[in-house]
Amino acid sequence: MEYFLFGDAAVAAIVANKGEGMTVKKTAEVTNVQETDCFAGYSRLSSLPRSFNFGFHSHLDRQIPNLGVKYTRLALNRLLGDRLERTINISKKWAVHTGSEKILDTLSEHLGVETEKLKESHEALRQNGNLSGASLPFILDRIIAGNKLSGGDIVLMVGYGWGFSAAASMLEV
Repeated sequence: MEYFLFGDAAVAAIVANKGEGMTVKKTAEVTNVQETDCFAGYSRLSSLPRSFNFGFHSHLDRQIPNLGVKYTRLALNRLLGDRLERTINISKKWAVHTGSEKILDTLSEHLGVETEKLKESHEALRQNGNLSGASLPFILDRIIAGNKLSGGDIVLMVGYGWGFSAAASMLEV
């Protein structure tokens, strides 16, 4: 119901197990590490005094950019282990859920990700706003359309979810 009421975008992708394109090498996720993290972002419906009259309440805490960095690092550690720093350095591009400029900038600053590697995430945010998780295919499309990838290049993809969760994937061309 929440996404019916608060949907930002819809995306479709063709996925195949053969042929050209990117390959998902590995994926990892982290959810509600600390019990109170689930209160950082949530939504709820409530009934109002009249029949079929509902209220929608959404809360996004100011700590979300910092939680984003913490959870991204945890998800990336799960994904890459001792290859984390090396993979951050050799990754060609990053596709990061377009929550806000603050989230993208905080992630760049704390993880040492060059701004150029997040260029397409910033562009998608400026053009479309926060598309929630649907932003990732829009960003990947921009990365691919830029024709700056070649065989063996690594793209790191990060998305966030309610409560607080983060997922990371390593894609390879």
